Amino acid sequence: MKMVILITTKTTNPLNGSHQHWRVKAAQRKKQRAAVIEAVAGIEPWTGGFPVSIHLVRVAPSNGLDDDSLPASMKAIRDQLTEWLGLDDDRTPMLRWSYDQRRGPRGAYAVEVTIARLP
Repeated sequence: MKMVILITTKTTNPLNGSHQHWRVKAAQRKKQRAAVIEAVAGIEPWTGGFPVSIHLVRVAPSNGLDDDSLPASMKAIRDQLTEWLGLDDDRTPMLRWSYDQRRGPRGAYAVEVTIARLP
């Protein structure tokens, strides 16, 4: 069993050394979590059993993020997906996370989520 969800949201590098105010960062996280809630609204929660692999693909018109910034840019999305799956902690061995990115058209920002049952 496999499920693909498209979340329309912009992800940014939280590790870039910017000195944004904590409220700005909190608002960005809140916006990403709300985008996940909107994307999964009306979708039945995962019923394919556990453990699962969750592959997150960042789509943006930029050249991409480096390998340590990519997972950090999707932490709020990861947290909200874990909650949607009915689990308490995203570090559980029931979830195996992987990340990728690809260039999208100008102005298109999204995260493509693929959930699949592990053998």
